[in-house]
Amino acid sequence: MQTNFTPTLPLLFWGGILVASCSQEPAEPVPTEAAPQATTLEQLPDSFAIGQLTVYNAFREQMLANRTVPMDSQRIVDNVYRRHQPLWKECYAMAFGPDNAHLFNTDTGMIHWNERLYRDERRVLDSITTLILSQQVDTMFNYHVNRFKTLDYIMPAARISLAFTPLTGIGFGGCANDQFVYELNNPEFDVAYMLKAGIPHELYHIVNAGALGEAEEFRAIDLTINEGLACYFVWDYFQGRMPKHEAVEEMSASDWSYYLDHEQEIYRRMKPYFDDTTGDNPLLDNEGYGTFPNAPRTLYYWLGFRIVESYLSAHPGTTIKDLSAMPYAEILAGSNYEEQLLH
Repeated sequence: MQTNFTPTLPLLFWGGILVASCSQEPAEPVPTEAAPQATTLEQLPDSFAIGQLTVYNAFREQMLANRTVPMDSQRIVDNVYRRHQPLWKECYAMAFGPDNAHLFNTDTGMIHWNERLYRDERRVLDSITTLILSQQVDTMFNYHVNRFKTLDYIMPAARISLAFTPLTGIGFGGCANDQFVYELNNPEFDVAYMLKAGIPHELYHIVNAGALGEAEEFRAIDLTINEGLACYFVWDYFQGRMPKHEAVEEMSASDWSYYLDHEQEIYRRMKPYFDDTTGDNPLLDNEGYGTFPNAPRTLYYWLGFRIVESYLSAHPGTTIKDLSAMPYAEILAGSNYEEQLLH
């Protein structure tokens, strides 16, 4: 019954929604200090916290609830729905339109779709759960928690559910700080890569948005630098254990080489769209426009990474943390990217 939809409401995480890796190989486990490793759902914590941000392992509750016949409906109501009710009642019920609202704004609706989803998609959900446990996810979460503590980022108050959903389309995003979700069964995402690199990528978006505050509109170049910051943060986050190309949508070395070979042309042809605020332009939608038909992954993620890299190179001693509160226009102006590239 799981279906991919286009939400009818604007969503937060305007960068995060678009994160989609096409990895063919499972991600390597995150390097961590020695820590207990979960081998079963029961051993997996039902939540974990990074500063004021709480992540709910809602999928754990969904899977455990379906181990009994009939399904443990009270577990769904208490630990999936009511624990994070704003996500379902205020975000999903509105984002997917009035025809689907009944699925998310009542106890009965939540119980019904959880029963049907597991019945219809059991093999898929079992497979994803097995993959998550095989990635030593508790150790991975422990690494993320400790790494953010070490980096001393100010994490705004927010809540995220890692969940299986009957409709997908939000991906990794939400409608407000207490209404974020990662759709584990979204077909656009590689689960292993998202748990490893996607989580820190998206958490940087939260930090960045909290530091800059709300904006009425975003230019294409703002979105480009926003994604570049999050990708660069991931590379820095793993302290040299991840190559740059992997930090940008898990590109391969050959993908990266394509962009380096076409870098000047990409910049010249995309610069006219920097100030566009419609979201409908070749920079943000290269696939739709076909400007660079052979370009792998997402063009503007890579370009943003290069601009951020250029800024940090031009300002020794500046860190990616310093840039989290810097306006995007200031990063572009201070990067000297065009001067270095074209002159």
